[in-house]
Amino acid sequence: MVLRISLLAMLSLALVLVTQPASAQKKTPAADVEVLKDIVTGKGGKKTMHLTMYRPKAKQEKPMPAIVWIHGGGWMQGSYNDTQSRHVALVARGYVVASIEHRFSGEAVFPAAIEDCKLAVRFLRAHAKDYNIDTAHIGAIGASSGAHLAELLGTAGSIKELEGTGGWPEQSSKVQAVVAYAGMTDLIRFGSGSGKDMTTKFLGGPVTDKKALAELASPLTHVSKNSPPFLIIHGEKDTTVPIINAQLLTDALKKAGVEVEMVVVKGGGHNIVPAVHDAKVNEFLDKHLKK
Repeated sequence: MVLRISLLAMLSLALVLVTQPASAQKKTPAADVEVLKDIVTGKGGKKTMHLTMYRPKAKQEKPMPAIVWIHGGGWMQGSYNDTQSRHVALVARGYVVASIEHRFSGEAVFPAAIEDCKLAVRFLRAHAKDYNIDTAHIGAIGASSGAHLAELLGTAGSIKELEGTGGWPEQSSKVQAVVAYAGMTDLIRFGSGSGKDMTTKFLGGPVTDKKALAELASPLTHVSKNSPPFLIIHGEKDTTVPIINAQLLTDALKKAGVEVEMVVVKGGGHNIVPAVHDAKVNEFLDKHLKK
């Protein structure tokens, strides 16, 4: 199913990212949300990796589903420690949120970033009792480069060469649901477009010289019947990551028999990212991550 949302209907959400300064995007956590900063998850190469966790202060009777939150920034910038209202909103709906760190392209090229994301998922499962997490219900959310990594978590859950050696090898890095905002899905086809410089840094060389690596880094490559459900949201007029990326992944998932919905933001560009309290996202997450 493809759902079209008018730009006017989402303008108030888009303004959060488009018109406000970075400082205005950061929100003070609600009084009933506990923030655990800089939790060590393991090693990314020689670097110690972290996540910041958001969870209810009140003790919960049952383990909670978890969301792995992956920030955007062209694989080269951004911070897992930026508190957003979306984190708090998800906690209020009954989720533990883990905003995770990954190595940037200036530190280490692919597959470093996805190895760090998989490390974070394994860490959450290994420490589920410590943080009251339901290991059978972990989802991933990302925007832009974070969406690419979230999509890759979803489709490449069983690809051993992307696991890395950072820790907790006995645990699975698979996720049970993916929400992706404006992610690149085919790096071979689109890595030489407007994102050429970012993709080149991410792969450690131009796509023309790194075709095998670009294929491995493409979520589209790994789609199978075992991929988890996807909610894909993309701006109709995105010139940074053309909307055909979303359509190609949607079509491939459908062909594989995987539940997927693509939401087209009519007139929207790359930076129109709905907040997670959007009804469509809430409905999707609750359906697939709550018992």
